[in-house]
Amino acid sequence: MIHASTQMLAEIREAPAVVARQLAHAEIYREEGERLRREAPRFVATCARGSSDQAVTFFKYIAEQRLGLPIASVGPSIASVYGAELKFEGGILLTVSQSGGSPDLVSLQERAAKGGARTLALLNVTDSAVGNAAGSVLPMMAGQEKAVAATKSFVASLVALATVVAHWKRRQDPSRRAVSAAGKSGSRRWNAIGRRAHCQWRRPIPCSRSGAGRGLGWQAKLP
Repeated sequence: MIHASTQMLAEIREAPAVVARQLAHAEIYREEGERLRREAPRFVATCARGSSDQAVTFFKYIAEQRLGLPIASVGPSIASVYGAELKFEGGILLTVSQSGGSPDLVSLQERAAKGGARTLALLNVTDSAVGNAAGSVLPMMAGQEKAVAATKSFVASLVALATVVAHWKRRQDPSRRAVSAAGKSGSRRWNAIGRRAHCQWRRPIPCSRSGAGRGLGWQAKLP
């Protein structure tokens, strides 16, 4: 029987509590979704790296499917290395980052704002360089993450972005019960996942795996 534990595993086990915290304070995401509905941006561009970039690709699929709004990724080096002038009138720049400490993300935010964008950041560390430079900030509420691999903050990113889109869409979709039902269902699922995360698995975990998928499932699976 396997009893070994790591910092990464400990943080994985915190994910259900993180999701519960987000659902308890979901008005933060609701307010942003309603603001986006009022503003009706022409497009959203995203700025992220690594697992955060996977999270915004998840956002891209769900927003394009539910809202019919084009979402595109902009590489941070466009601003920090190449110094390009960006035309962002009528658009939103969404930055997603766990630490919020990357200067190149800040550079892109500044260029986008100069080009006419409203800058929105989803961060785990809100009091950071990216957070202080953003026009609006949403917290992941994942707590401190010490492991190199993002785990609970990645899950928190998906929950936050999906909740924002749900409230952004809500007036177009008259079913006002959809968001609260999803929250209750999500709580039950995460409680079950939390119990499984504390199991002692008898079989060794394989060193490598392969999988198949597309759309939302593919992006959520990759990290």
